[in-house]
Amino acid sequence: MTKIQQEKIEELTLYIIEQNKINKAQSLELEKQSKEIEELIITLKTILMKQ
Repeated sequence: MTKIQQEKIEELTLYIIEQNKINKAQSLELEKQSKEIEELIITLKTILMKQ
């Protein structure tokens, strides 16, 4: 394998690792937001039922 190919493989590997970190962070944020939405729906239903 040429040096250029090896460098490209290393660059792409680092890029994939970084993308995986971003993906994981986004998944955690999405999960957090989904839970917040569920809580807000429950609160809204409770408020509407009291009226």
